[in-house]
Amino acid sequence: MEHDTTIIQCKRAFRHPRQRVFGYFLDPAMVKQWFGPKEFSIGQVILEPKVGGHLEIEMITPKKDVLWVKGSYTEIVANEKIAYTFVYEPDGPNLGKTLVTIHFRAVNDSETEVQLIHTIYKTINPEGRAKGWEAGFDKMEILLQNN
Repeated sequence: MEHDTTIIQCKRAFRHPRQRVFGYFLDPAMVKQWFGPKEFSIGQVILEPKVGGHLEIEMITPKKDVLWVKGSYTEIVANEKIAYTFVYEPDGPNLGKTLVTIHFRAVNDSETEVQLIHTIYKTINPEGRAKGWEAGFDKMEILLQNN
């Protein structure tokens, strides 16, 4: 049986070395500062960055509702690729399990291109999710510049 899917792709070049940018995706203290839409705040971040390891990110909406991103890592290749599945708890947006794959490419010694692919296994309007990832990348860019 074939399922509809929605693919969200975001690409960003960061003027920082690949190893540094890669690390910001696996360090709970950094993820807490850049993850999610700009109007959300992040509470707890629990990451076990190894294949089969868990990730849990507490997202707090502007109305103070709590939404957890919970999943597990399916692939980690140092400085090249991270992939993980996740579900929202509670699954208010009714997305079910999704897959996020992030590729890291060194443009040169001091610039990294990040390509994020978020696969949702149903048809949805991708605009809000894409804006959320772009906002996270905006926050990461500021974080990288200031640290």
